[in-house]
Amino acid sequence: MAQYTITEEQIKSIAEGGGKKKIKEMFPEVFETKLEVGKWYKSDTLLGCYKGNGLCYGFYKESYGNNWHMTNSNRYEEATPEEVEAALKSFLQKGLLLY
Repeated sequence: MAQYTITEEQIKSIAEGGGKKKIKEMFPEVFETKLEVGKWYKSDTLLGCYKGNGLCYGFYKESYGNNWHMTNSNRYEEATPEEVEAALKSFLQKGLLLY
């Protein structure tokens, strides 16, 4: 487990507000998601299954696709099976999945 040094100024800044957001800004490497092939990840606009080499397939806003870029792994967190199932059902109900 890595150890980090934090200054008095940083502690005061966190205490003033922003907690987790400020810590993420100070130590982004701690929160970096290590993308694994075959796992589903989500961001604000994408729910995708990582294929490797920075590519995924999945759902982007109101469309489905293959070979989308999944860069900057700090933007993603692992999606639950329930989130993936809900997205599939939603796209099927809207008639957006053609294959």
